[in-house]
Amino acid sequence: MHKAKLALEGGKPVRTMPMPARHLFGESEKRAAVRLFDKSIRTGQVFGYGGAEEQAFEREFAKTLGGGFADGVNGGTSAVYAALGALQLEAGSEVVVPPITDPGGVMPVAMLNCVPIFADADPRTYHMSAESLAAVITPRTRAVVVAHIAGEPADMDALLR
Repeated sequence: MHKAKLALEGGKPVRTMPMPARHLFGESEKRAAVRLFDKSIRTGQVFGYGGAEEQAFEREFAKTLGGGFADGVNGGTSAVYAALGALQLEAGSEVVVPPITDPGGVMPVAMLNCVPIFADADPRTYHMSAESLAAVITPRTRAVVVAHIAGEPADMDALLR
């Protein structure tokens, strides 16, 4: 895989203008959050995971994606835990994990009584490679967790093959 020269090394910059502001939250989101706080104050109950508002969001999100199931979580570790948990893997199943990740990419495997198996890193990309994945697959392999590192996606086409 050949990569172009980085802008830092005199190559062509990808961006010529600064990234635009993200504007993740607007007045609508602010009003929704205030409604949750007002409800909590009024009822004396905390709002949390699995509440009516979250369930409505999950249904709408799944519908937007064309159907299926969605489960809101608080971060990447919980997302890996939920995704692997949904597979209902037998205890002792092997799950191939990336060689470079934070603990959240691996801990859910052990928390689900499965065995994390590390695939080696490609020294050029630091990602799991198709070759390193193939080298660790066994009859007990049931799932693969792939990490995309530093904003660079792993070669999913090769990994899926």
